[in-house]
Amino acid sequence: MPENYQYPISAAALYNGKRLPRYMPEESVRRHIYLILMTNLREYGFDARYGNALWDNDFDVSINEHNWNDTIANVLKEDICNAEPRVDKSFDLSAKVVKYDAEDHNTKQKFIITISKMVLTETNEKIDDIEYEIVFSPISIT
Repeated sequence: MPENYQYPISAAALYNGKRLPRYMPEESVRRHIYLILMTNLREYGFDARYGNALWDNDFDVSINEHNWNDTIANVLKEDICNAEPRVDKSFDLSAKVVKYDAEDHNTKQKFIITISKMVLTETNEKIDDIEYEIVFSPISIT
């Protein structure tokens, strides 16, 4: 399986003919999923379907914690399946909202997104469980 170049790519190393550092496929998938999580749909100019719909709901006041968790898990799984062809589509994804007190004494909320049972399609190799934490503010989830 081909390796992927680490970023940022050093233009000087490229210009001088040096070997560029690379990621293994598992790390590349982890980083790509993080990029998908941080990108809003329609934000990427070359593909309006790239990213995730999570950002479309960040100020929606009609949601509660239970249906928010289920909705986000389903949306994120669909978005990852659409944008990451190197993994089998049968992985598990869970999302939950956690409230915490920040250093500035304000209560903030973050999403903890856990992905498990992910397998690379080309090698049938299992990827270790992945957990992402994304802080959202000022979401008001009841």
